[in-house]
Amino acid sequence: MLVSIHMPAVDRIEEEREENAMDADIALSVRELVEFVLKAGDIDSRFQPRSSMLTGTRLHQKLQRRYEEPDEKEVHLKGRKVVDGISYQIEGRCDGIIHREGKIMVEEIKSTARSLDELEEGKRVHWAQAECYASLLTEERCWDAIHVRLTYIHIGTEETKSFTREYDREELQGIMIGLLQRYTPFAEVRLRNEENLEESLTRLSFPFETFRKGQRQLVGAVYKTVTEGKTLFANAPTGTGKTISTLFPVVKEGGRWFYATAKTISRTVAEDAVKLMEEGGLSTRALTITAKDKICFKDQTICQPDHCEFACGHYDRVNGAILDILQKETLMTRPVIEEYAKAHRVCPFEFSIDLSYLVEGVIGDYNYLFDPRTSLKRFSDSSKKQTTLLIDEAHNLVPRGRDMHSASLTSTVFTALAATVKGELSTAIRSLTEALKGVSPGTYEEVDSGVTDGVRAFVEAAEKELPHMEGESPLLEAYFESTQFLRILQLYSKEHRTLVTHAAWGRDHPQAHLPGPGSFFASGDGRV
Repeated sequence: MLVSIHMPAVDRIEEEREENAMDADIALSVRELVEFVLKAGDIDSRFQPRSSMLTGTRLHQKLQRRYEEPDEKEVHLKGRKVVDGISYQIEGRCDGIIHREGKIMVEEIKSTARSLDELEEGKRVHWAQAECYASLLTEERCWDAIHVRLTYIHIGTEETKSFTREYDREELQGIMIGLLQRYTPFAEVRLRNEENLEESLTRLSFPFETFRKGQRQLVGAVYKTVTEGKTLFANAPTGTGKTISTLFPVVKEGGRWFYATAKTISRTVAEDAVKLMEEGGLSTRALTITAKDKICFKDQTICQPDHCEFACGHYDRVNGAILDILQKETLMTRPVIEEYAKAHRVCPFEFSIDLSYLVEGVIGDYNYLFDPRTSLKRFSDSSKKQTTLLIDEAHNLVPRGRDMHSASLTSTVFTALAATVKGELSTAIRSLTEALKGVSPGTYEEVDSGVTDGVRAFVEAAEKELPHMEGESPLLEAYFESTQFLRILQLYSKEHRTLVTHAAWGRDHPQAHLPGPGSFFASGDGRV
C-alpha cells in the first residue's frame, strides 16, 4: 500500500514553533475566536442561496478595486494578549484599511443574499471580527483611535450597505479581552491536555516488543521525514503494520496530525493504533469524523429545527458539550461522540467538526482535507503549518481528487426541466441548453463563456423560485449541480480540462469526442 506523509518546510515549522514557544501559549485566528465564542441559535439547512459563497471573492475584489493610494487590502495582522494568565497569539487578515482625509478605517466586507433593507445594524459576529482586526491594528501601529466599517454587498444586485462606528484603542482592547475571557475555559482545558500529552510522550515507546520485517525501517523513515519537514512516499506490503509504523513516530514527535483514508476499515485500524499507544501511557485527544448521513440520529437527515431536536438550539449548547468531552475523553470515536451529543442534545456531526479544531489528531475521509465543498476551513495559518498529513493508500487519492475537483452539466437534465417551469427561469434554462448544444464535443483548456453565463443566469433564476418549494425536486438537483460547476470554475486552472462528450457514452468512452448532443464536463486532468 502506498502511504504519503507530508510535512511543510522544516524552516517554517521551526520558526513557527520558536515564535509560539516564546510568545504564546495558544495560537488562535480571529475567525476561530469570534465564531467559537459567539455561536448561537439553530442549525437550519433549509434552502439558502449558494451564489453568495460562489461569488463572495469576486464581490470582495470588486469593492477593493475602489481603493486608492495609500489604501491597503488583504492585510495580515497579528498580536499577543495575556488574559487570565494565558498568552494568546492572535492573527487574521482584514479586507481593507482605508485612509481618507486624516481618518483611518478598517473595512470588513460580507456578501449576502438577504435584502439589504433587513440589515439594521449588522451581525454581532461580523462586528466582532472587524473589531478584533481594528484592535490588532491600533496596537501594531500605535494609533489612538480608528473607524470600523462593516460593508454588506448583495450577491444579486451588487448594491452595498455600510455601517460605521468609531472606537478608541482602549475600547477595542476591552472588546478583545472580553472575547478571550469567554474563551478561557476552553483554553485552560487545551493547555492542560497539551501538558499531559508532552509528559506522556517522554515515556511512550513502540507498543510491540519486536518489529515485523521492514517495520523498523518504516518507523525510522517516517520519524526522519517529520523531524526534517519533508515528504515521504512509502510502498508498504500488506502485513507490515503500516498504520502503527506511521502513526507512532508522528505522535511521538508531537504536534497536530490528520490521518486521511478512503475506507471505514482503515479508520478503525487507525483508532486501534491510537488506543494501543494510549494503553502504553499516551495521553492525547484523537477524533474520528463520521459522515453526516451515517451519524445522524434521525431517520432522515433533515437539518432543520422543526424536524430535529438536535438542530434546534444546537449552537446554544455545543460549547458546553465541547468543554465536557475535552475534560473527560481521549479517543473520541463514533460511539463516544454519539454519547455526548445525546447528553447535550447537539448534532453529532457538527459537534465532531467543531471538535476537530481542538484536538491533537483527526481520523477521517480524504474529503475533509481536499474536497473544496467539505474541507475543514477554520484552521489558522500556524495550525496548518504544524499539521502532519498521513494519507493512507495514497494511490486512491488520484481518482478521488479528480472527482472532488470536477463537476458536470448534462443538457438533457435542463431540457426535461424546461417543460415544468415558466417565466424568467424558463428563459434562463432555454438559454443554457442552447449554449450547451452550441459547443462541439472535444477537449478544451477553458470553459465556453456562453455556458458560464448561462449557468450563472440559471442559478440566479432558480434562487428566486426554490425558497417557495418544499422538499426535493428536479430543480433543486439541477441547482446543486450548477452551483458545484460554478464552484469548480472558481478553481479552474492549467491543471483542468473541459470535456464535451456524447451523453450516451460518458467522458471515458473512446469515441466520446465524436459529434453529438450531450454533456458538458469541467474536470481536473488527473494531476493531484
